[in-house]
Amino acid sequence: SSDLFPSHDNPLEPYGMDIAKNPHVDWADIIVFPRILPVDPKINEQLLKCLKANNKIIVFEHDDYYFKLGRSNYNKNQISKDSLESTAGTINGCDMIISPNHILNDSSVEYVGGKKGQKFIKKEIFNAIAPNDWLSAKNKRKKHKTVKILITGAPNHLIDWIDISPALIKIKEKYGDKVSFDIVGFRKEYMNLTGKERTNNTNKTPEFLEDVVKLKDIFKQIGAKVHNFVDFQKYPEILNAISPDIGIIKTTDSIFDICKSTLKFIDYTMSGAAIVCSKNKPYTNELVDKVDVLFADSVDNFVDKISELVESPELRESLVNNAENKVFTYYTIGNTVDAWVSAFKEGYRDWE
Repeated sequence: SSDLFPSHDNPLEPYGMDIAKNPHVDWADIIVFPRILPVDPKINEQLLKCLKANNKIIVFEHDDYYFKLGRSNYNKNQISKDSLESTAGTINGCDMIISPNHILNDSSVEYVGGKKGQKFIKKEIFNAIAPNDWLSAKNKRKKHKTVKILITGAPNHLIDWIDISPALIKIKEKYGDKVSFDIVGFRKEYMNLTGKERTNNTNKTPEFLEDVVKLKDIFKQIGAKVHNFVDFQKYPEILNAISPDIGIIKTTDSIFDICKSTLKFIDYTMSGAAIVCSKNKPYTNELVDKVDVLFADSVDNFVDKISELVESPELRESLVNNAENKVFTYYTIGNTVDAWVSAFKEGYRDWE
């Protein structure tokens, strides 16, 4: 939280700050490193050093990003070796790892990092929202002249976006100015790339640039508005400002996507969007077709499902209402706190 670092514009860059002496941290016995970490190992090293000096138990929350899947399982090598090695170093510095993911029961999946004697707790824990934040966001939803269609994601989802782009083009051709598109996570500067740029960034491979340029042309063709990838505190504000009518969740039947959670379902529902979702795990494990979302398993199927929602405000409202009820039933902090406490106790009881 930025509350921890009021003197810093970026809360992830507190070089030299003794975090463990901060009043927000001092009372805690257990400190959780969340799944989203700064890649710079210097930051992580400083955090670990400060916390260990004050006898804190440090828990790392594992995520899809940190599985050893092999290059072919990532979306066109968007995740660099340097980034994975940096994360492994951070994980090795923690006392315990908690993996709140259904895929963890698969013994064939290996993980980045981990050392002998380190506690590894497998515990399926749903993502969660704070109900008050939810209600506040709901009150800010807007109505638009067009049917607004939303797609979000980080750069490692470029292939998903390319796969779904023929459906977006068909929807634009079919409905014209009746629909509009918002893309969150595609940097605005990408819209000026030609594909001839040179880069030393290991995350920006030639394949990456090729995909970006391809998407840039597609987004221009459908008149999409692109929004930079923002930090997770501002992300809900972006979605609320967009107030989408339809949200698209495109995944593949790969380990990388199967390892993910259903967080996008919560995000989109919170912003008021009815959802068309790939018929893949983990979404098929938790959601019901034609009740919570509409599932699609091909480009043509996506076109049909999106068309249903464009043409039926009543169907959109029904799906959103059902999705909201599911979130309030299963995905609130009050419903998940017991699972987290149980996971902490499972590892903590072995410490002397």
